[in-house]
Amino acid sequence: MSGFKYLATPYSKYPDGVDAAHAEACAIAAALFRQGTPVYSPIAHTHAIETIGRLGVGFEHWAAFDEAMIAASDGMIVAMMDGWKDSAGIAAEIVICRRLGKPVEYLDPTAVQPTRPPADAISSRISVVSAGFSSA
Repeated sequence: MSGFKYLATPYSKYPDGVDAAHAEACAIAAALFRQGTPVYSPIAHTHAIETIGRLGVGFEHWAAFDEAMIAASDGMIVAMMDGWKDSAGIAAEIVICRRLGKPVEYLDPTAVQPTRPPADAISSRISVVSAGFSSA
């Protein structure tokens, strides 16, 4: 037992864009932590790494890392945000989780009453950090 759940949320299929998907994933993760459920969220935990490091979008880019995190988790919580049913990444994560014999739970994101930061606050922080980053 690892003590955390893997939180699956849409990213590229989120209708309001990837920055909004990141903010929503962070808000849901924070609400779950507040309620006593620690989670690892690939979107909350790797969006800035991808954005600042320009590593590439798409589940295929992160698949091996995500599989390792699913294997280390106690199971998965799928946040049923807009776009979750269309997400190839979430579909693949569910297959991995089930193949590993771990439980998959489905969460109405409004049930955890997340507090969402303004999207422009997230974007401005990423812009400030990105401005100081150079890829050589």
